[in-house]
Amino acid sequence: MSEPTGQARIVAGVDGSDCSIEALKFAIEEARFRGAVVQAIYAFVSPTLVGVIPPQEYFEDLETQARKDLDEAVAKATAGVEEAPSIIRTVVPESAGAALVGASEGAALLVVGSRGLGGFRELMLGSVSAQCVRHATCPVLVVRSTA
Repeated sequence: MSEPTGQARIVAGVDGSDCSIEALKFAIEEARFRGAVVQAIYAFVSPTLVGVIPPQEYFEDLETQARKDLDEAVAKATAGVEEAPSIIRTVVPESAGAALVGASEGAALLVVGSRGLGGFRELMLGSVSAQCVRHATCPVLVVRSTA
């Protein structure tokens, strides 16, 4: 994915977890420092990825909810931020790891939380952040939640 405005692009993975909000906050601050744009990516698993073809309305409901969740996450991350950088909101129906690794192409930085909404909270690094560290084509910063 190319840089949308000619500016450096910082990608942030967002799933609504506290850790992803912290990652988005970091991406916003880094973008302000670099004069970059932020691309906030919210990936959701489409039933078609597992071979189920639901009615079109079901898919539309999933995407609508994903957009709402992303908007809420951006609102939380930008609360109290003066002069927030431009934030490109991207919702994609694919696995989070694949979406973020794909978006890392041409990006200046990929920022992810260390743990998302998945299980196994005791693990230091979640599966998505581990996939990003291994396969992204740009530098990756993994943010631990302070919550």
